[in-house]
Amino acid sequence: MTSSPSEPLEELLADLERRKIVCPLPIPWEALFRFIEKTKKLKMYPIEKGPEVRLINPLILGGWGASDVDKWDRFKYHLREADELGILNLAEEFLSKLHPKDFRFYRDAMSEKSAWDVDKELKDEVDKVLIKALPFVQTALDLNVPQRQQYNPKKLHALFKKHGFFGDYAPTVSDATDFETVEALRQAHDVYNKQSRMMEGKRDLEDFCEAILDLRIRTE
Repeated sequence: MTSSPSEPLEELLADLERRKIVCPLPIPWEALFRFIEKTKKLKMYPIEKGPEVRLINPLILGGWGASDVDKWDRFKYHLREADELGILNLAEEFLSKLHPKDFRFYRDAMSEKSAWDVDKELKDEVDKVLIKALPFVQTALDLNVPQRQQYNPKKLHALFKKHGFFGDYAPTVSDATDFETVEALRQAHDVYNKQSRMMEGKRDLEDFCEAILDLRIRTE
């Protein structure tokens, strides 16, 4: 059972919160973690080659995308471990020697969103735009591509190229020899241009073709 935090720990946590610190950046956090882990192992097994001691890793490397709230909770966990091991003063001394650039800070409030949450939200916003192109893409495919090949993005991209669509350039309807196909592609191309300006949008027309057909599969 975890003991109540000591007064020095409470004071340290309050100071970190006052300074709006979430956690150290990965390199110093890893160094602090290794020091606490080694101390814990030596206290539990004071021999050179004792069993492994479990201490939950800092949220670095693949974990760095975690929310600020999760990072702060993990950092506090490490400081509680240091407190219980009787080395909080050493951990605090280590932190005091770090520069502001060695910490992650928050502004108004710690975010509960992880990088993966934000990424999903951005992609969902793109999907809301992409879905508007589906009926136009379907029309162009139905007019030109056999059913069994309609999920091949190369076929859709070839249609765009055949009718003069390159990047953000689209021919006018008056230039078209196949009015219905070009009009459908032009409407889909308008959606391409709109989503290409979004953070997670596809800049390349070929990538757009792949994304729109992937969305078609996901929404069927």
